[in-house]
Amino acid sequence: MNKYSFIFIFFFSVSVFAQQKADTTQKSKTEPGKISNIKTGPGTSGTDTITDTGVAIAPSTMNFRTKPGKSETILLTITNDQKRSEKFKITFQDFTMDNMGKTSPVAFGEITPYGLSSYILAAPTVVELRPGEKKKIPITVSMPETDIAYRASWTMMMIDRINERPYILPPNSSDKTMQMGVIPTYGFGVHIFQNPPNVKINKVEITSFKFTYDDTAKYVTLKVKNSGDGMGYCKSYIELNNLKTGKIQKHLLKQFVVFPGLERNFEIMVPGKIEKGQYSVLLVLDFGSKEQIEAAELEVTVN
Repeated sequence: MNKYSFIFIFFFSVSVFAQQKADTTQKSKTEPGKISNIKTGPGTSGTDTITDTGVAIAPSTMNFRTKPGKSETILLTITNDQKRSEKFKITFQDFTMDNMGKTSPVAFGEITPYGLSSYILAAPTVVELRPGEKKKIPITVSMPETDIAYRASWTMMMIDRINERPYILPPNSSDKTMQMGVIPTYGFGVHIFQNPPNVKINKVEITSFKFTYDDTAKYVTLKVKNSGDGMGYCKSYIELNNLKTGKIQKHLLKQFVVFPGLERNFEIMVPGKIEKGQYSVLLVLDFGSKEQIEAAELEVTVN
């Protein structure tokens, strides 16, 4: 989830003044998680080899599998494919997710049951890159030997550009008006998930399942709940068994993640008309357990 923000700074004075040269920095056109096409090697600089496509961050998501009492490190790569230097600050902010998968940030300093920000560190937290330079920053998760380390947790890593505010003097001290200045900036967001390999409970349940159809498609309405301690990495599919002909159709529905303690709602369309007849509709949910899968079955008459 790369997000760009704009910081508006208002300059007030009894005299007129204007900032003649605005910072025209544009957000990077580089896709999240992809590295720019720099012809020289890592850590090199030189404006003759820079394509000036912007700044890139990789990876766009980090998945940790840190055991309780242990530490694990993943490298964050920042590439400055521009003809000017850039400086970034790295912070962490926990977030929550609703049953439709929409995330919301938690206020800094607020404690959440599954927050990872207290156990993660970037070194350094301020990174400066010369034109054409690439740097790798260690991102380390250190889990305590306590019960909290036996369940999943998550956070968002924010990589925000630091703007140097210029010192501006009014050009004419006799004019009494007000001028507004705008300094654009941008930042990147990286989702970070910690799913310990030895979670105590691994369980995702189907709480509701409906199947409908029309002349052009089939529709599955699904609710699932993660009643375990770990991340539920789920794959769902349905099997349509024509009870008269024995013909079976299998459709992959969706792959998704369910956080611990969370219920998710899905409405999924499967293109294609269904023939008339009596059907057994089997929904299968594979949530990564080696011992079991979750399933639900309906009988449907298509007229």
